[in-house]
Amino acid sequence: MKIINSLAILSLVLFQNLYSQEKEISDPKGAIIIADVKGAVSVVNNATGQALPQQDVQAGKLIFDGHTIKTVGKDSKIVLLLSNGTVTTLKADSVLNIKKFTQAKFDPGATKLAEMPGEPSSSDTLIDLNIGDMVVDIKKLDKKSNFNIESPVGTAGIRGTRIGMNIQQAPGGGFTSKVTVPEGIIAFTPPPPPPPPPGIAAPPPPEPVILPAGQAVTPSVTATGTISAPPVPAPAPPADLAAVNQDLDVAQAGTADITVAEVATAVETVAEV
Repeated sequence: MKIINSLAILSLVLFQNLYSQEKEISDPKGAIIIADVKGAVSVVNNATGQALPQQDVQAGKLIFDGHTIKTVGKDSKIVLLLSNGTVTTLKADSVLNIKKFTQAKFDPGATKLAEMPGEPSSSDTLIDLNIGDMVVDIKKLDKKSNFNIESPVGTAGIRGTRIGMNIQQAPGGGFTSKVTVPEGIIAFTPPPPPPPPPGIAAPPPPEPVILPAGQAVTPSVTATGTISAPPVPAPAPPADLAAVNQDLDVAQAGTADITVAEVATAVETVAEV
């Protein structure tokens, strides 16, 4: 009987260890540091629908994926530093859903995160700009990494670049947009068409459009999600390129002194939540 009990306990311990390892491998949380906040900004837990206490939506606080951020009012904004080195500013009257942000473990060091040419370890990021205006600076990604920005007008697949996205509601319904790339390159994929009636074959999925540095697209969709203006690359106005770069330069300056060791500590902190 003692042998059977010992085997049962050993099996339980092994199962718990395997489960723990699987969870660690499949779902390592990345940390998101709030670097700056201006005006009215709220953060809501997607699972519970509950807003975080306002004292937790301040510079220096941490969040992680599974939260939606909303800025309200013309002077509102929030600057975020992701533990993979991405810096983003969500500007006024915008809604950003951080659907997924996971990152492999990495060694801490005294190096400043801003000084690294690429991310400290592979990561998987999926965010959704529901509406509004944001700028993002993504470090060169590991070949195993993914970074996608969804929106009502399509998805931007990124490998390491600077990008500005503006999504607005169109009169009568639907959405208009402007996607600007000052540096790097993205692949922009329009949304799939609405499902066809029964018995009608579905059309092929839309092909991604390559958008290199200095280019912009202005796709739009109707209230039903049908593409009303496809993403056609064209030279971006110099003023638009300069505006995205200026916003990102300000955000980068505000996070320039954060070290990899500090980010590693942030990752350990959110892992315990």
